[in-house]
Amino acid sequence: MTASLFQSKTNVEQYADLWRDYWQTRWHRTPDWRETQRFNALLGASEARSEASPLVYDYPQGKRPFLGVLSMGEDGAPSQDAGVLEFPDAGHLLTIAPTRTGKGVSQIIPNLLFYAGSAFVIDIKGENYDITGEHRAQMFPGAKVIKFSPFEEQTDRYNPLDFVRTADDGGPTPDTFEDCRLLAEMLLPKTGKSKDEYWDLEARNILTSILMYVVCRNGYASDARTMRSVVDVLYVGDDEEDMTGIEREFVTMQVYAESINYRPLHALATAFLGHHEKVASSILSTCRAGMQIWLSDRLLSATDRSDFRFSDLKKSMCRPIEEDPAPTTIYVIIPPEYLNEYRSVLRMMTGLAAVELTRVGDWVEEPGWRRKPPCSVLFLLDEFPALGEMTPIANGLAYLAGYGVQLWPFAQSIGQLKSIYGEAWQNFPANAGATSFFGVNDPDTAAYVERLLGETSETLQHYYARGYYNAGSITDQTGQSSNTGSSSGSNSSNQYSSGFSTNRSDNNSSGTSSSRSRVTNLEHEADRINHRYTKWKIATAADVRALPEELQFVFIRNRRPILSTKLPHYQFELLEGLYSTWKRG
Repeated sequence: MTASLFQSKTNVEQYADLWRDYWQTRWHRTPDWRETQRFNALLGASEARSEASPLVYDYPQGKRPFLGVLSMGEDGAPSQDAGVLEFPDAGHLLTIAPTRTGKGVSQIIPNLLFYAGSAFVIDIKGENYDITGEHRAQMFPGAKVIKFSPFEEQTDRYNPLDFVRTADDGGPTPDTFEDCRLLAEMLLPKTGKSKDEYWDLEARNILTSILMYVVCRNGYASDARTMRSVVDVLYVGDDEEDMTGIEREFVTMQVYAESINYRPLHALATAFLGHHEKVASSILSTCRAGMQIWLSDRLLSATDRSDFRFSDLKKSMCRPIEEDPAPTTIYVIIPPEYLNEYRSVLRMMTGLAAVELTRVGDWVEEPGWRRKPPCSVLFLLDEFPALGEMTPIANGLAYLAGYGVQLWPFAQSIGQLKSIYGEAWQNFPANAGATSFFGVNDPDTAAYVERLLGETSETLQHYYARGYYNAGSITDQTGQSSNTGSSSGSNSSNQYSSGFSTNRSDNNSSGTSSSRSRVTNLEHEADRINHRYTKWKIATAADVRALPEELQFVFIRNRRPILSTKLPHYQFELLEGLYSTWKRG
């Protein structure tokens, strides 16, 4: 098979049997479980193909998120219906896997190579852009790739103040205050300490005031409508004895707000000026500490104008056929050594992108344009917990799918989500239509996966015993045998029909059972047939942690659990030539 086979739909359909044979022979993997009932409790490839909304296909379709390979057949054997596992619904996804277990090579990169829709990518190291950027730009005529990488000279630029809706001349609209408030929340993350809650809130009030002031005084076309102007106001110097520089700026805001009759700006400016000097100084210090990275000239240069809008993620897919509708891909790159200091930039880009895609596009009434794209915009949020608490994303889990946005956060453990979102962490798996776990090595996550997997259905097992019994034995007992006389004897090896023994324990499984026995010969020597009803945990926490590195557990809403093989892009022969080398080594 070659890449040309993969790229020709006619050929891949013609060679369906070849595809299925490839998946079952090249990619079938199973853990070393002796109890076949455990395999049979999982969703098999044949059943996954036959559902009303299939999960398994002969080859990647490109219209829905790709998860891996499903080759499981009866008793864990390879299935003749093996194929690629894709998520067919519009819901969100979630992956929990520790660092260096293959999240990038097995899920992020394959989706960037397969997925024909637009994508927004948090790319901490720039690896995903280096490997997939060229391919994404050449997928279709009209496809566009955007790289926002403020630490590189070659970067596309984005002005966050373009997110704020104002009149053409800069005057406020009913949306201006809420947009500035959201932008301030993205720029100033919470410290997470309850004692700092007041200062965090007041610091965001200061920043909201300055943002409103800058955008309202300057129209969309003004060179002064930038984060550089925001920094100039926030870090203004003191040059008068009777009034500090920041006080002077806020008095000017007050006067300006009165002149345009804009109550939100006037109220916030007045509130700040009403604080006691020491309180005002502490609030200002908190705000400046959170905004310190914006003193970086390269960050200000990368945000002094917009080369793109987040709405392009939808708009490019909605163009008329004659204008080549095609995906747009946005990579946001911050080097890992600067991640802690610059996480607010990632927060800002991610939060603003998600919110802007909920707005009605300016193209929807244009003749020949689609109202919404044919497939969702996929948000690949690697190292999602590093962004801190993301209110637009956490809240958006409940409604963003309805706007054609699929969120796919990646975290190292459920403990990471708990530490940021508290009990609300459960909203992430609860609102995810598909969740995958692999490489699990912490007890909490392993125990959580064990509970999700549940148990096998109850199965009937048989074993035999031979012994000497008095004639007073009572037959057909359920639960335990009751005898009026005495008995002696020994059990034979307790063989199950599936080929394993019942008279031994195994730390890779657990089960519960009830038994029924019948004495078939009431003379001195008798055969006893015991019937035992047993159900097993599909996988214990120990099994979850011992899962081979090639495998993952996948949970898809309203389906049985799935044991799937991961598909690293560099091991998939049909992708050769479609991806580049990671240039950073």
